[in-house]
Amino acid sequence: IPEERSPLSTRIVLKVKRKGDGSFDKFKARCVVRGFLAKIGLDFYATYSP
Repeated sequence: IPEERSPLSTRIVLKVKRKGDGSFDKFKARCVVRGFLAKIGLDFYATYSP
């Protein structure tokens, strides 16, 4: 990362998965980048979606 830039921040998203009858099944967690903070031309130049 260049000295004049800082990394994008992240966030932990937690979720409880349940079975069909509503009882507990498992916990799930994922780390996501807060991409809405990215600036076009500084953090990226183009986007693509198939």
